[in-house]
This record gives sequence, C-alpha cells and structure tokens, in this order.
Amino acid sequence: WWLPEIDIVEILSKSPKKPYFTNHWQDSSASDGFRSQQQSEKTADLTAEFHNYGVEWTQGRITWYLDGAPVATTNAGVPQEPLMVLFTLMAGSDWAGPADINSLPSKMEVEWVRVYDARPWNH
Repeated sequence: WWLPEIDIVEILSKSPKKPYFTNHWQDSSASDGFRSQQQSEKTADLTAEFHNYGVEWTQGRITWYLDGAPVATTNAGVPQEPLMVLFTLMAGSDWAGPADINSLPSKMEVEWVRVYDARPWNH
C-alpha cells in the first residue's frame, strides 16, 4: 500500500500549462480506501525552462510553491509519518492517457533537491 503521498507537482504532457498539486491519504471510510485532494493552477508552459517547486509540510497543513509563490494549500489528510522523495516521468497512464509517440523519448532534468526536517513534533 503506497499511501500517504504528497505530489510536489504533476504535469501532464498534453497540458504543460496546468500543474497539479496533490495529497493522497488512506481513509477506510472511502469506497476505495483512500482520498485525495488535488489543486491546479494555470501557468506559463512549465516545460519551457527550469522552475523551483516546493512543499512546506507542517503538522496540520501542506502548502505548495511554484517559483517561491504559494499556489495551493490543504489541511486535509496531512501525513504524520516520514515519506520518501521520488521522481517519476510517466510516458502514459490511466489519468494522463496513452503516451504520445511524438513526445518520446522524454527526459526530466533536476538541478537540485533540498530537504529540511524542522518538524518539532518529530523530535
């Protein structure tokens, strides 16, 4: 079982101007066992240049940032346990649709990753 999960950013190849900021968590009262809260923000084409993405994860809130500006926030399903940092470049999925052969091969370029653990509830 993979949950909980905080997606720092998800960008569908067919919509490079619409990033998604998502939080997924387990919920036994939900019909499929989990819930998600997803927010989106219209932007410039995010594939045209590098951008800084960030998440501030506190005990009761998650706030997403794009180039230093807050773009989404939630207090629903905020995880309290450690999570892994993953990078995924999907060629196709149920959500994104089939891969566009014209966009393959694709690449993801990451210049740096910085993680701070300042959780007072974890010490």
